[in-house]
Amino acid sequence: MLKKFIMPLFILLLMFILSGCDAVNEYIGEVVTPTPTLIPVVTSQTNAVSAEAYIHPLKTVDVVFEMPGRIVEMFVQEGDFVKKGDVVARLDDGDIQIAIAQAEAALARTESELVAAKLGALPEQIAQAEAGITVAEAGLARLLAGAKSEDIAMAQSRVNTLQAALGQVSMASHPQSIEAAAADIIQAKVAFAEAQTEYDKSVLAQNEEVYRIKLESAQSIVTLAQANFDMLRNGTTSEEIAIAQARIDEGLASLQRAKTGAMPEQIAEAQIAVQIAEAGLMKLLVGPRPEKIAVREAYVEQAKLTVEQAKKALDNTVLIAPSDGTVAYLNVEVSEYAQPGVPIMVLADFSEWLIKTDDLTEFDVINVTPGQAVELEIDAITDEIFNGKVKRIRSQSERKAGDVTYTVEIELDDNVGEKAELLRWGMTVNVDILLDEK
Repeated sequence: MLKKFIMPLFILLLMFILSGCDAVNEYIGEVVTPTPTLIPVVTSQTNAVSAEAYIHPLKTVDVVFEMPGRIVEMFVQEGDFVKKGDVVARLDDGDIQIAIAQAEAALARTESELVAAKLGALPEQIAQAEAGITVAEAGLARLLAGAKSEDIAMAQSRVNTLQAALGQVSMASHPQSIEAAAADIIQAKVAFAEAQTEYDKSVLAQNEEVYRIKLESAQSIVTLAQANFDMLRNGTTSEEIAIAQARIDEGLASLQRAKTGAMPEQIAEAQIAVQIAEAGLMKLLVGPRPEKIAVREAYVEQAKLTVEQAKKALDNTVLIAPSDGTVAYLNVEVSEYAQPGVPIMVLADFSEWLIKTDDLTEFDVINVTPGQAVELEIDAITDEIFNGKVKRIRSQSERKAGDVTYTVEIELDDNVGEKAELLRWGMTVNVDILLDEK
């Protein structure tokens, strides 16, 4: 900009000096005729916009991971050429492998549940539900039947046995008492074996419940006989006497229940148990329900989505080159932590070059248009001028040293030739944009 004003200032200064000489001549009374002096005017700079620029690759690509993680492998170095699709780095995937295994296990479970929902109840499930109804109905029937002489007799027998045991516990541990207690054990076990045989024969009979009660009573007598023998042999304590008395109290309560029959609340509970068992069987017999199948299908789809997401995360641990190019520089090393969206390397296409300058002010850029011819002097390659043309003018301005500037991109013509191999990213270039030429 300063060069445009140097010549006019020089001419004004010369005119001022000459006018001063005329004034001196008039003062001394002598008239001097001045001789014209030819001053060369340099106009080439007024027809060009000059600026400082730098060499850039025609194309650069930031290579980033889409997820965070620790880098465990780096397959390239600075200066390596890679092709689109090459693997350049990999993150640790241990946690993701576990997540995939868990997701696949959940998917297998939901798929099996869907198959079961479509098939309906299995034969063994129906048989089990029917058996549950039979047991519930038998319990209700026993309560509705009321007190039976057999139940009262067994309850009374148990009370008598418990009272006798308490009497023996209260006695001193004489050898005769111990021998009698041992004989009671043998007798009780024989009675239990007989009750077991009778119960096994009555499993499919209508009176199976009666024999079951007899069997339980016989087992209780064996237990009491054994406890009585142990107490006599080891001596009696106040705690043991209290336990024996508590058993008698419980036996008396059982005898009273046997005499009075079932309470209303017991019958109500038994009726509810029958209803629940019947509802369970009915639910199995109805077969597959559309709403249940729909829910299971939704679970399967959600499980599939979880597996897909886990596998996508696994794919994201492997970094793929997005395009062909040379690794211009690396920002990380193995074992360092990569952040999503932060470049770990930059790929550049060095097959072609672009000249960029952000040195044009708003007063310069209005005279520049795409297609204008450009002369370029590369500092590293002396005594040679290259040709190019304006490719693009960025619309957005920038602030540089207080001035409003615009970035202009310039493409080289084919006259670079073999010198293109000497060019490097960031080299300094002086450019003259010729305003009168396109």
